[in-house]
Amino acid sequence: LEEVREVASDRESCRGLPRQRWQQDNKKTLNMMLEEAGELVKDTDLFGRAVMNLMFRKGHAN
Repeated sequence: LEEVREVASDRESCRGLPRQRWQQDNKKTLNMMLEEAGELVKDTDLFGRAVMNLMFRKGHAN
């Protein structure tokens, strides 16, 4: 995990919108705190259902 953070922080941001941190993106997309997402990820079936439910409500479901 630490290696992923180092690689991500070494990249230059592209033009346009400022780069967001994955924690901010997680909070905005899933509408939950990082700790809540961490608990939810422990049960992969529950996590999958929660994400699909959220995407359906936001209109992003296929």
